[in-house]
Amino acid sequence: MRLYPLGPGEILDRLTILSLKILHGGMAGRSIEHWKAEYAYLNEEKYSPCVSRATSYFADLQAAILDLAAVNGAIWTAEDELRRWQGEGCGPCSLPQAMTVAVVALRAQSLNDRRAQLIAEINTLLGAEAPEEKIT
Repeated sequence: MRLYPLGPGEILDRLTILSLKILHGGMAGRSIEHWKAEYAYLNEEKYSPCVSRATSYFADLQAAILDLAAVNGAIWTAEDELRRWQGEGCGPCSLPQAMTVAVVALRAQSLNDRRAQLIAEINTLLGAEAPEEKIT
């Protein structure tokens, strides 16, 4: 991902991820102040042109933003499944177990590709100078 300049797609992507972390971290009783601070930082004046431009087009972008939030949530779930599998040890396993892990890993890959596509769509819709590129 580019570090400079951040496009509105990258900012909105990060805001959806932070929203998930704040929600789930709070429900789990974890400290969420650092995520709230980053969320507030991304809403500061220096980023507000990207964010306000996005919100002014919100009616046109609503589906892409909601899709981005859903995809980030699905990526989170797939990665948690893979971490649980890894935590249980990847010793001898049956073919059905190995196939389940492969399916989850392929789903995570597909979701990450969709995430990059949505970020690029948002950047293009909002006239970002250089849309995010996914190298495959």
